[in-house]
Amino acid sequence: MAGEWQPFVDRQLIGSGQVAQAAIIDRSDGTVLAISPGFEVKSGEAAAIFNLFKEPSRAFSAGATVNGVKYTVFQATPPSIYSKNGANGAILFQTGKVVLIGVYDRTQQPGNAAQAVEKLGYYLLDNGM
Repeated sequence: MAGEWQPFVDRQLIGSGQVAQAAIIDRSDGTVLAISPGFEVKSGEAAAIFNLFKEPSRAFSAGATVNGVKYTVFQATPPSIYSKNGANGAILFQTGKVVLIGVYDRTQQPGNAAQAVEKLGYYLLDNGM
């Protein structure tokens, strides 16, 4: 199944040039379906991210930890959660089957990164994924 998802990370997220690192996680069991080089979904991170979507109002106090880095959540309006850590940030997007994670660095614009992640997210939603 990972083979089906990897092109989404490679082409739509990393390939956009707007996201530095990315992953797609299966909501049913936390399996990493696709991931960019150098990125890791560390133990417990998937479950914690899923919980942010269950109670978005708590995301502000909990923050989001992605690839071992804690980010401050500044917007949590499902299906998207936006977070920052200095000049870097992470955009999380939940569909019916997966959670997309896109991380941008100081060389990328937050709005462009969010657009890349959300474009793919809404495509997946529209196609029942």
